[in-house]
Amino acid sequence: MRIPSMSPLMIAMIGIGISLLNLLIKGKFDLYILAFWLIAAVIEIFAGKQRKVPSIVITFIATLAIIIFLRTNVIMIKTLPNSSAEPYIQKGAAVFYQPNFFTIRNNDLIVIKNYEGSRSLICKVLEVNGLTYKVEIISRKKAIETTIDNIEGKIIYVTSGGKKPDS
Repeated sequence: MRIPSMSPLMIAMIGIGISLLNLLIKGKFDLYILAFWLIAAVIEIFAGKQRKVPSIVITFIATLAIIIFLRTNVIMIKTLPNSSAEPYIQKGAAVFYQPNFFTIRNNDLIVIKNYEGSRSLICKVLEVNGLTYKVEIISRKKAIETTIDNIEGKIIYVTSGGKKPDS
């Protein structure tokens, strides 16, 4: 029995449809869902040319591996529900950060895992001291010392959020 393959255009349209439904029903847009289906469509173009293994199997296994690698190592996304990180980050902004493969310098924005029971706090690096970092917790205006083990990731991009920036 042969497993049928799918057209790359059909795979891409499924992803766009799921993303739009997710946006309309839940009010959230999940970049990873859309990326999964679009990457699957691209892989299907190349996997459909071979005949030994069903291309759809190769497509979804390879795409799942790529998305898991990207999500756990390259880029994560958080949305801020409140305005505690202003003026650096506005209420409703999405924060893109790298959980791995980063170097930290002075004035970088980072996410620390845990401090006094609070999780995922956004901090500004004040000083790099070898293996320790002096950081300011933006929401508390408090300077603390932390180590690389307590850093969740380095912020690489911040969207504008719900409030328009002053011109």
